[in-house]
Amino acid sequence: MPSAKDIFLNRKPIMRQLITAVISILFCSALLLNLAVNYFERQQLASLEQIAGIIAENSSKALTDKQKYTLPISLNYLNSLPAIEQVAVKDEVKRDKGRFIRNGLDKYHFVLPYMDGDADFVNDADKINFYLKVFDKSRIEQIGTICIRADRSQTQVLGDQFMKFGGLIILLSILVALVIASLLQFFLGRPEMSIISEIEKHLETKPEEEMALQEDPDNNRLIELFNGLSQRAYQQKQDEEMLADLQRKISLLEAEIASSSEQLTSYQNQEEDSESESSDSEANGNKPAQGLQDSGISSFEADKIALEMEHARKVAELTALLKKREGELERHRKECEEFTLTAAEDLRAPIRSIRGFGKMLQEEISNGSSEQAQLYVNYINGGAQQMEYLLEDLQTYFKIRPLREEEYQPVDIAQLIETIKSNLAANLERTGALITQDEHLPVISGDRMHLGVLFQNLIANAIKFRSDKREPEIHIGVKEENHEWVFSVIDNGIGIDPELGKNIFQLFHKVNPDYPGTGFGLPICRKIVEINGGTIWFESELGFGTTFYFTLEK
Repeated sequence: MPSAKDIFLNRKPIMRQLITAVISILFCSALLLNLAVNYFERQQLASLEQIAGIIAENSSKALTDKQKYTLPISLNYLNSLPAIEQVAVKDEVKRDKGRFIRNGLDKYHFVLPYMDGDADFVNDADKINFYLKVFDKSRIEQIGTICIRADRSQTQVLGDQFMKFGGLIILLSILVALVIASLLQFFLGRPEMSIISEIEKHLETKPEEEMALQEDPDNNRLIELFNGLSQRAYQQKQDEEMLADLQRKISLLEAEIASSSEQLTSYQNQEEDSESESSDSEANGNKPAQGLQDSGISSFEADKIALEMEHARKVAELTALLKKREGELERHRKECEEFTLTAAEDLRAPIRSIRGFGKMLQEEISNGSSEQAQLYVNYINGGAQQMEYLLEDLQTYFKIRPLREEEYQPVDIAQLIETIKSNLAANLERTGALITQDEHLPVISGDRMHLGVLFQNLIANAIKFRSDKREPEIHIGVKEENHEWVFSVIDNGIGIDPELGKNIFQLFHKVNPDYPGTGFGLPICRKIVEINGGTIWFESELGFGTTFYFTLEK
């Protein structure tokens, strides 16, 4: 059984979904509680406005009468409303025409506020003062004001109760989300975690050996792929060691050749000095002994011939060694490529089967009522689809190889861009993206398929990482240097954080995991550029767009 760390900490997608769900629950709950409290307050204000309206109707006649007598207010009606503490009816000059005070309370002196509308209220700690203007309908003028002082404690009690009940619901919702996430991760990720755990254990104990197959055929496919990749990595390590040994031997041979050249130069100088001395001796009548001269000349010639033969032997040995190593490296490359393509093709078959049965199960369940089972089926189909995309990109990556001389052909970049626009027509129409280009794009020598993949991947990335704040615009530019073309693909999208973009051209690296994709697009671009003798890099400002540059030899 997986540990809590395996279920939560090592499962970033589930954790992101869980955190998003919890934040959504908290936000919606806070909004709901705020609306409920406001609703209780509005209900109390509506109730006070209704009471004030009743009192205003009963008081309008007395307020228009200029006689100075106190307006009687129905004590029975107001006593039946426990929240009402005091009521005062004031005329247009703010004199009391009538007042109600609940038993046991002191008289409250109302201070009329400046009222923009017909009604207004003032919160005072746990009390609320409500004011309503009274108008004479015949003369359309204010004749008085109804003042009500009410207790807010009942509303606050209701609000507190609702807050407690809402908090309990929020806590239960978060706990349910945690339990569901744990169960989903446990049931859906258990096979994956099991095989990953075994692979990690194998890497720790016996990294140099192949991993043994199991009874589960699906796991065996992954194990075979892992063994193949491990073997490829081991072979690459051997190749690197072989190249290092070859370079060391080349360095030794170069040093020996340099030493031989120095010795030849020294012997030549000695020969010239000897000939000069011999000429001087003959001029003076002093000839050297014939035996010594013959002996010296034969020794020099023998040394010279021996050095030239040794030099030729070492050059031939070096050439043969280089050809042998090149043949071995080419053979290893072909074996790795064939294995990768075969493994990818073998893995695609069970994926198609999973997707087929998933769709059949989805059709059967769609006629029933099992929403949870429908969700599981969606996970199965989504995971199978993602693995198929990954294998297709993996196969595409390893199919890209250096071109032979006869495979190079002229490629019109302007026509290539038009073909890419046609391929992406539906995506361009959906997003409203605009693609522009320099007026004169060159015709270069290369492989049309490789260059098409390069430009289409960069343009598709620019469309995918577009900004919501502006219409997406993409421009393809070019600048001619001495021995190469410098191309640029400029967009006005969301940009790339320089810290997160350091490994952007490495396999399986995604700058933004929230966006769909396999992480192979930019590594494929880098490989195409490098086999054409160029380099690729980018410049970006977060939030304002990105420019990808790459060079291609003329």
